[in-house]
Amino acid sequence: TEVQDDDGLDFTIAADQVNAIRWMSPGRQLILGTSGGEWSVTSDGPVLTPLDLAVRRESTNGSANILPVRISSIVLFVQRAKRKLREFVFSFETDGFRTPDLTILADHISESGIHEVIYQQEPDSQVHCLREDGVLATLTYRREQDVVGWSRHILGGGYQGGRTVIESIAAIPGSAAAASENLDEAWVVVKRTVGGATRRYIEVFEPVFNAPNREEFDMEVEFDAAVLTAQQDAFYVDSGLVLDTPISINNVELIAAVDSFESWPDGTSNPPEGWIKTGGAGGLGQAPGIADGLYAISLGGSSNTIEKDFDFTEIHSLVFDVAAAGKTLEIRIDGVVEYSESEPNGRFSINVNAYSGVLTVEVVQGSLSSGSLVLDNLRFLGTSASGSTVVITAPAHGFADGNTVDIADVVGMEGLNGRRFTISSVTSDAFEILDIDTSGLAPYSGGGEVRKVVSSISGLEHLEGETVKVLGDGAIMPDRIVSGGQISLDTPVSRAVVGLGYRHIFKSLKLASGAAAGTAVAKVKRVHGIALVLLHSLGIRIGPSIDRLEDVPLREVKDAMDKAVPLFTGERYVSFDGDYERDARIVIAGDAPLPFTLLAAAPELKTNEQI
Repeated sequence: TEVQDDDGLDFTIAADQVNAIRWMSPGRQLILGTSGGEWSVTSDGPVLTPLDLAVRRESTNGSANILPVRISSIVLFVQRAKRKLREFVFSFETDGFRTPDLTILADHISESGIHEVIYQQEPDSQVHCLREDGVLATLTYRREQDVVGWSRHILGGGYQGGRTVIESIAAIPGSAAAASENLDEAWVVVKRTVGGATRRYIEVFEPVFNAPNREEFDMEVEFDAAVLTAQQDAFYVDSGLVLDTPISINNVELIAAVDSFESWPDGTSNPPEGWIKTGGAGGLGQAPGIADGLYAISLGGSSNTIEKDFDFTEIHSLVFDVAAAGKTLEIRIDGVVEYSESEPNGRFSINVNAYSGVLTVEVVQGSLSSGSLVLDNLRFLGTSASGSTVVITAPAHGFADGNTVDIADVVGMEGLNGRRFTISSVTSDAFEILDIDTSGLAPYSGGGEVRKVVSSISGLEHLEGETVKVLGDGAIMPDRIVSGGQISLDTPVSRAVVGLGYRHIFKSLKLASGAAAGTAVAKVKRVHGIALVLLHSLGIRIGPSIDRLEDVPLREVKDAMDKAVPLFTGERYVSFDGDYERDARIVIAGDAPLPFTLLAAAPELKTNEQI
């Protein structure tokens, strides 16, 4: 039968050894990796055919039975002993292929052997190598820039008293559902000991921290707010979860307070009906009639009403709604006889003796939970100084009276943004804000989100018994131990990231500069200061060794003391507690659940010129 170009290929490579083919990588040329060497398969024509092919040996390193990764025209493969990652690249100088060792400057990085290799192209060109011992070694690789840098990823938690073990890795394109459509996702199968039992989890590496650019904002305050928002979303924990349940705001309404009241006649046994709710005060007063826009209720003996008169002259009662805790009502009164009353559980106590003037009644936030606060022998003569009320519409919010909420991203009424409020008068779709000065608030234009503030976080059963890191509202919070699938917080938050912590460590090479003549290597020297150039960083420590680290303060004078310390970008000089020694080093580390990017480190040192 005549051989056709589209016939299959079945041929033996002419070589001095019979080696198994471990992998093939297609490109402009077909590259073969065998246990004894690497080969290229080419043709004179545009395609390979049974009658037009040539097989050439390009190197004799030998390949492991591990799939390689192709980066443009370059193939990265693992050598047969699994200790070296080599680069199969064409060289114009030699008019052939070269296979340089990419681990030559960090041969310890693959000490246990390489088990699996993947390539994550975006957002950074990184080759992830899973070692036989379950540690992930990563090569940051950009050949066109001659960038070849290794690092290790020691994940949080542990397995049987040792390190957490990664069993498998994979890279896939991102998705719109995960907001990573422009990225590649690196997935891992992780084995840990949790609660005394072996647990396996499938986890994905979060995208790198994406901070806003200063050039996109006209005002510094707007930029600072955008950085804080991004900081609250920073995900720098392992096996972590995010607490963030924003409820959309549909409307914000400012309701003016009711200002006038009238007294009722002395000795009236049945005061006339028609009662109004004072705006923002939660109290009730008698009105001569029902005016347009006033909220009317009926007489009765329950909360929010005037109690029965019992036919005693000038014995009247004013009842305040205790659900409106935290509000203050000022009442002008006259003709008060001696009166005192204490609630049995000690939640309030009132004493008045022949008083006439302005009486301020304040219900302390959270101090009352049910029942009524009753003031006897009071008659209204004039006005109420209660404040206006802010009513927020947020359909199906799920909040309750007394909850605390955070508000953000409101347009127009920006004075509400970044503030925390206690709410009352809650309905299924709306609620009121307590304790707010409404003066200066601009009209509402649209948008906004509201989040409930909580002091405990649940859903952490997969980390039962583990010590976790907590980032609350962008601030570093004390470590917590998961118990019953949840943790309790000292400071309530509305947004949080919770998970296992890990540590990043940078250790400098030998310091060669700093000598008046020649190199400083092997000379006695002392580092006494260092200038750091940082990008969006926080929570770092520095010192001469890993067991002698000190915190680097990054809070600035302009930073608010009641807010999270913002991420620092810029230059910072730090005093350094170094010793006089020949092999002086600089160690920078941290385990905070926040980003850290070191752009430069310039040490200041004193060198003894005599060796």
